[in-house]
Amino acid sequence: MAEAVIADAARPGPLILGDGLHKVYDNGTEALKDVHLEIAAGEFVSLLGPSGCGKSTLLRMIAGLEQPSNGVLRWWNRPRPPRRADRERIAMVFQEPTLMPWATALGNVRLPLELAGLPEPLIAQRSQEALTLVGLAGFEKSRPRELSGGMQMRVAIARALATEPDLLLMDEPFGALDEFTRNRLDEDLRAIWRERRMTVVFVTHSIYEAVFLSQRVVVMAARPGRVLEQLQVAGEGERGEDFRHAPAFVEACRLLSQSISLAHRSPAGAHS
Repeated sequence: MAEAVIADAARPGPLILGDGLHKVYDNGTEALKDVHLEIAAGEFVSLLGPSGCGKSTLLRMIAGLEQPSNGVLRWWNRPRPPRRADRERIAMVFQEPTLMPWATALGNVRLPLELAGLPEPLIAQRSQEALTLVGLAGFEKSRPRELSGGMQMRVAIARALATEPDLLLMDEPFGALDEFTRNRLDEDLRAIWRERRMTVVFVTHSIYEAVFLSQRVVVMAARPGRVLEQLQVAGEGERGEDFRHAPAFVEACRLLSQSISLAHRSPAGAHS
């Protein structure tokens, strides 16, 4: 491993701790086996691996939408995900924007705040700030059918950000977009993360996207899903188009490509 790219960075105590996570579905499919994962507050971590390696299952567990069959999962050192009365908040962005087609962009962003019963002035403030943050100021009255795919995803991200999450979970949100739009959204997301300093867990199939966005990339192998390797990506500063051509980016992509090749042929039961 290249020292300029891979480092054993000391991290604070975990915000999320998964120890020996195992998931078997009712049909007998073993989605995850003996997964160990720690995520520190403020980290940007990507889960990378081939289809069927359990990335989305693991993300849904962290979101509290799936229960492990065995193992321990803790949030902020608690044995359950945050509840409405807790100070900590989790938000999730799915592969599709899942917007209400009859509502405006602003109406879609307002929804979780209205459901939480927040005061109207606070709802209005947070919703507008979130749309502005994702570059959609001026599109408040637009409905989803009037927006491009990338703009619809921006609305979905704004809806999540409006809740002011401490932990943002993203399940391949840009996978269906063209490369130009995807790269632009990656840059915007990285900038938002640096500004908000929230914790982000991002699922992707793209090596290039994982390297560009992340501080750490968790490589997973399939059949059953397990952690194969974890790589720390160098470069904590701003990352723009120039970073995609930097030696550190190229080297990190090379190392991850090797890891993904290993993930495809790694025998079941092997994990880091």
